[in-house]
Amino acid sequence: MQFHLPSFLRRVRIHGGEFDSSARAMNRGEQVRLLQAEPRIVRGSTIERKQMSTKTTIKRIALVSVAALGFGLLSVVPSNAAAQLDSVTVSAATGTQETTDTLTAGSVLVTATLAGIAGTDTLTVTASIVSGPAYIDPVLAFKESTTATIGGSGAVATVAPKSASVTQATGKFNLYLNAPTVAGTYVVKLTPTGGVNAVSTNVTITVTTKALLSTVATSATSFLNVGETSSATADAVVTAGKAASTTVAAATIKVTLKNASAALVTAESFTATVSGPGLLGSGEDTGTTITGPSAVGRALTVHNGHVLQVFPDGTSGVSTITISSAAGLVLATETVTFFGDAATIVATVKKPVLGGTSAVAGVLDIVVKDASGVAVASTRPAAELIVIVDTPDVPSGNT
Repeated sequence: MQFHLPSFLRRVRIHGGEFDSSARAMNRGEQVRLLQAEPRIVRGSTIERKQMSTKTTIKRIALVSVAALGFGLLSVVPSNAAAQLDSVTVSAATGTQETTDTLTAGSVLVTATLAGIAGTDTLTVTASIVSGPAYIDPVLAFKESTTATIGGSGAVATVAPKSASVTQATGKFNLYLNAPTVAGTYVVKLTPTGGVNAVSTNVTITVTTKALLSTVATSATSFLNVGETSSATADAVVTAGKAASTTVAAATIKVTLKNASAALVTAESFTATVSGPGLLGSGEDTGTTITGPSAVGRALTVHNGHVLQVFPDGTSGVSTITISSAAGLVLATETVTFFGDAATIVATVKKPVLGGTSAVAGVLDIVVKDASGVAVASTRPAAELIVIVDTPDVPSGNT
């Protein structure tokens, strides 16, 4: 009997020898498919992972930035933040002073402040001349403090906390120049050391000459004398002949110079000029005589203590003498009148009706003038006419 196997079995046999390798291949394929995600799920998972990665990166950057800022702040904050309060300040950028003076109401007040630790920190302020007409020592004179220990002397001052409980010490000082002798503008620099942020500052001090010691004439007393005397204590009226002379003075002027404090100025000369007729000269006044007077010219410089004299030059008219300081300030003016020979006479009746038998004075006024119209003076009363009247008998009954 013959048997025929179904075709299925034939196929099995055909593939039987390769079953192991085929099974393994199929098994691997199934495993791969099991490990792989569904396509849509893969895309969603990938996007989510990307988003998480981005968020994590941003957080990391933020954390790094905060940390960096923290380290930066730690690097700039000083160990003692209060030290930033160190300073040197002044009450004014300018001050005033007079020669020979020290501390005055015009002195500048300097305030030095230090934030620090007692026994450890000290602020030093040094004053020095930056510019001026002469060198003079600046001085920082202690004025007041309740929180600081003060040290230094002269141009140097120090400030330190007074105790452990003091964290900010302040000291005040008056700044001035030590009795300057030369007037002018001085610039003083205040330089701090030992503080964290205190900076230098400048003060300008203007020094003027002390009024009492000033050698500059601002006023004068001037007395006009007749002839060659110098004892007058008030101005005299001087009228003199015009006949020229270089040795005989018609008038003498005594001048005394004074400064702004009305103190005598003895070191400064003065100048004199004349307008109108006349010449000027000067001489030394010994108190009893005047030595060396002579006519010099119409303008001259007169030594302090000498007198000024006015000489006729042959011209009639009113002479005006102007006296000025060496700086050109007009201190006084005086006038002297010079006349020539009589040229005209003018009579004026004062009493047209006379009576009685006694002498009558002042009946006529007579004015004599020279060719220039200047009144001519004489040693007698100016043209007074005296008339004696004899009244005749008048018959009774007649008026």
